[in-house]
Amino acid sequence: MISPTEPHTTAKAETIRRIPDNFYWAMWDKLDIDPIELDEFLRHWHLSRGELSRLCHCSLHTVNCWFASGEYHRAPTKEHKRCLGRAHDLWSKIASGRYQHLRQT
Repeated sequence: MISPTEPHTTAKAETIRRIPDNFYWAMWDKLDIDPIELDEFLRHWHLSRGELSRLCHCSLHTVNCWFASGEYHRAPTKEHKRCLGRAHDLWSKIASGRYQHLRQT
């Protein structure tokens, strides 16, 4: 098991794993990426429910509840919408050609 405070050596380079303090978490919370509603996200991207589950770090059951009606319906949380917003922001940049230099041929 890797200790969070000890250096971690990989074959490529030595890195030091850091424990993020409150400042790091505050900056994460203030990322300038707006949450996006599920229906807006799905107008731009075609994902399966399993892929939505992976993207939003939640269970497939939770995602299925987003699409359910009646008593089983549950709306995505603010954190789910933030995950959708992050993906939309990054994927839109990739689709527009930014990061093209990172693609391997």
